[in-house]
Amino acid sequence: FVSYSDGGYVKIQNHLLMSIHKYHPSAVIFAFHSTKDIPNCPTHKESPYAFKVYAIEYVRSLGYDIVIWLDSPYRMTKPIDDWIAMISKVGIYIQRDGWACGQWANDRCLNYFDVSRDEAMKISSVSAGLQGYDFRHPNAVAFFDLWKKACQAGMFVGQWKNDKKTESQDERCLGHRHDQSCAELCLYKLGIEPQDWVIGDNKFFKDWITDY
Repeated sequence: FVSYSDGGYVKIQNHLLMSIHKYHPSAVIFAFHSTKDIPNCPTHKESPYAFKVYAIEYVRSLGYDIVIWLDSPYRMTKPIDDWIAMISKVGIYIQRDGWACGQWANDRCLNYFDVSRDEAMKISSVSAGLQGYDFRHPNAVAFFDLWKKACQAGMFVGQWKNDKKTESQDERCLGHRHDQSCAELCLYKLGIEPQDWVIGDNKFFKDWITDY
């Protein structure tokens, strides 16, 4: 399990770590609190959310095949063995959300992936706060390599909102979602479908818990 938090998110992340210990007490957890602790990682200002790529890469380099990324506000609600088995079948888990990629990817990112805005409006957006990888599967390797290259090419960089038309002159673009925008385009290019949510009541996780 891999996660990152700094500032006020450290306290929030502690609840995530406790939930993992509760349901998987023997799990190996990497909880980072500074980009300086992650080899070769740029700062969040230089490349927003690049710490996800470099933290996962570091843990993978240590020999772990199954790697689960969790944003700090998530909470595990039950053992996830069945979900890990699902990941291993496809190689990767990233959940779809209700938006379109064309709403949350800037022009630079779409040009990099050679995808038009019209085409991107037909691509499902994803929520990249929960990711599962089985690096023994070629899908996981192909996706991660493409995602990392996009990060290194500067495609995570952009503004959250397009209010000042910094991301696109197209009114359909509402902003840029950094790692998430690139993740959905990587899946699309590889022909890998994003998957259904495993977050919510009676599922494996809850998110954005406010009782901390």
